[in-house]
Amino acid sequence: MTVSVAPMTPVDPDERYMNWFDLPVPIWAYDVETLAFVAVNDATVRTYGWTADEFLTMTIEQIRPAHDVERLHEHAEALGDVDV
Repeated sequence: MTVSVAPMTPVDPDERYMNWFDLPVPIWAYDVETLAFVAVNDATVRTYGWTADEFLTMTIEQIRPAHDVERLHEHAEALGDVDV
């Protein structure tokens, strides 16, 4: 059996994860300390109905059901060990 491996090319750290945002499902990035959105993809805009600029003025708490916000805070605290 012969295995061929393509040579790796250097990846710009700022572009390393950008292909995730090209997926057809809602994907966003948020600040774990403030829970503020820092980036959303087109699928998020289509699914939730706000513009990308509107999302950047919001927190992820605003798109979660009220009964889920406490669990969201617990998750964020575990990720960053910060108070939210």
